[in-house]
This record gives sequence, C-alpha cells and structure tokens, in this order.
Amino acid sequence: MNFIIGMLLMVSGGDESGAFQSFISLAFRKEFLLVGMYETGFPLLRLLELVFDELFRDNLPKLFKHFKTHDVSNTTWLTKWLMTLYLYSFPLPACVRIVDFMISSNVFALVKVAVGVLR
Repeated sequence: MNFIIGMLLMVSGGDESGAFQSFISLAFRKEFLLVGMYETGFPLLRLLELVFDELFRDNLPKLFKHFKTHDVSNTTWLTKWLMTLYLYSFPLPACVRIVDFMISSNVFALVKVAVGVLR
C-alpha cells in the first residue's frame, strides 16, 4: 500500500488529506475494492490473476505457451505489478496513466494493461 499512498501524495502535491481520501475511495468503492488486494488470502489479487490467465491464454497464445513451456510463473512478476499498481516496475508518469485508466473503468483495467504490456 505504501507505493500507492506515495504516488497519491506525489500527484496531489503533498496534500495528505486528499491522498488519504483518494486511497479510501480506491480501497472501498465497489469499482475498485483495492482493499481485497491486501486482505488475508489476497482475494482480489487471486481473482485478477485468474482473469489475467484467461486473457493471456486467449490473446497471446504463443507467448502463453512459451511461458508455460519454460515454467515462467505469472506470480513472479504479475503480483508486483498488480499490488503496487505497476509502481514497482514502471515510471511514475506511466503509472499515473494506468491509474487514470483504472479509475475511468474498473479494477479489471489492471489486467488489460498487463496483457497490453506483454503484447
């Protein structure tokens, strides 16, 4: 969560109250429910990983097969991307655009971005 709070603080110009309210909205609004990314058992994370596997297999079958052949586990990299809203691996301006995309649609936008990056 510290990655997300840090990003919200940076884009809000250090407005702690605004960053906190933004995080609360992301954590508990039905479109996002990011709190599920950090709860016991990581229910949202597991759901997003399942959705990703489906989209990955359907949209990039050759790459999907290559990953499976070489035993490349999605959790090795996908978990970091999703739990930090890509902030762990991508530059801040790209992550702000990803978060904007998620806010304009729903949390499943994170999965679409992952497939797009692999494409």
